[in-house]
Amino acid sequence: MKKRRKKIKKRIRKTIKKKIKKSLKNKQKHAKIIKLKDAQGLKKRIAKAEKEKLVQFEEARRLNEQRAKEERSPEVSGGGDRNGVHGLMGTSYQYTCENCGYEAQVSGGRDFGMVAVVRTMFCRGCRELVDVLIGQYGLDGPSGDPDYDKDLGICRECQGADVVVWVNGDPCPRCEGRMSSGQGATLWD
Repeated sequence: MKKRRKKIKKRIRKTIKKKIKKSLKNKQKHAKIIKLKDAQGLKKRIAKAEKEKLVQFEEARRLNEQRAKEERSPEVSGGGDRNGVHGLMGTSYQYTCENCGYEAQVSGGRDFGMVAVVRTMFCRGCRELVDVLIGQYGLDGPSGDPDYDKDLGICRECQGADVVVWVNGDPCPRCEGRMSSGQGATLWD
């Protein structure tokens, strides 16, 4: 009788050990599956966030392009075409607010040199008027060169992307006063 009990206890222990091993293996498999699902979920969330950011960037660019079509200053165009200066050089002018005295050296609209295409924009991050890179070789939009394209639509002062189009004739972005452009022009390429 004692031998029989020992055999039964031994068999029960073996069975329990097998079940424990099987359970551990299942738990490890389950943990791997959960980690894999979490990694896939994280990748999906990152891809979704990147897609949303791209959509926001495209929407901002579309709005900026729409606003640029409504520019009130036909004398400002690409390639330094203002005041009879033509060529492959962009032109920037000194703008001064008659009310608060704010000054900015910008093109006053869309302009381009030999390589860069810029548009004057107001950066809400640093509250400055800046010429923001919007394209290359006379064309707006991405060029296909990631090193160049990473700076598209970005403020050169604070590296922010919260920019809105500003054109010659628009009010001062700080106080809504009248902005006047001086005659001193700077050529750039």
